[in-house]
Amino acid sequence: MKVIYSTRLSLKCPERYSFAMTCNTHGWKMLAPYQWCNKQNTLLYAMNIAGMPVDVSARQRGMLLVARLDSRAPLTSDQRKIARAGLRRAFDLHTDTQALFTIARKRQAPLAALVRAGAGRLLKSSSLWEDAAKTLFTTNCSWGLTMKIAAACCGPALSKATPSGRYPFPEPSVIARLTPEQLRKLLPVGYRARALHLLAGSFAATGPEMEQLLLSQSYSEAMHTVRMWHGFGQYAASHVLLLMGMFNAIPIDTVVRDYVRTQYQRSDVEQLIAERYDSWGEFKWWGMKLEKIAKRANWLGD
Repeated sequence: MKVIYSTRLSLKCPERYSFAMTCNTHGWKMLAPYQWCNKQNTLLYAMNIAGMPVDVSARQRGMLLVARLDSRAPLTSDQRKIARAGLRRAFDLHTDTQALFTIARKRQAPLAALVRAGAGRLLKSSSLWEDAAKTLFTTNCSWGLTMKIAAACCGPALSKATPSGRYPFPEPSVIARLTPEQLRKLLPVGYRARALHLLAGSFAATGPEMEQLLLSQSYSEAMHTVRMWHGFGQYAASHVLLLMGMFNAIPIDTVVRDYVRTQYQRSDVEQLIAERYDSWGEFKWWGMKLEKIAKRANWLGD
């Protein structure tokens, strides 16, 4: 009989925090290893903690985010510290929404009410590496293919199983050891194989320092840095930055274009964005996102 060790962690939620709203603001909840349980408002997933594959079950209880971590061995104090950092990043517990609330209140009361209810935060991954790789998976393809690529990444070929049989997203060092040709055989990434290989090599070499570097830069500097990554154009770079809390731009994809055509009967997307959302300043992306949520037009890919 296999022994499973359970660790329970509690993290304080910031003011105006909603776990359910955070997890349902964009489509990341649909990508492996995440599994959203709507009735329980719980997110299940696998996380690699210093080489140990761990099952995670996370939800909100009052103003605490509570998580149960199941592993095959007791977590060390260092692994608990890594787990806490991963939870804070994934569930955006560090973000203060006061500035967004202030500007939303100046625009429309319903939008400010959304922020008061918990809008203003995003479900992310436990690491920037995973967010960057998944962003690459969204480029020039359908959402269905994006989900297939993410699911293929979370399997026995690239990571070890948790006690429940889930597989965490692979570490960058694992991907970096494979050639683009090998990656194409393992994953339905197509032409993105070389970009994924190079991205993994960069993150394997730098680790958390990559995110620290970007956060120390201005928006334009960070945009320039990410645009230097192979395969990351304007859309992908701005998407990576918004997953780091930089909302100065709206990544324009087919979803945004369809929204503009449907809601405003216009095809000049860039001009419409400038007219309606430039006044939101560093929260331009939230200007459109809050509007979409208020209009019940916030497609999540489910």
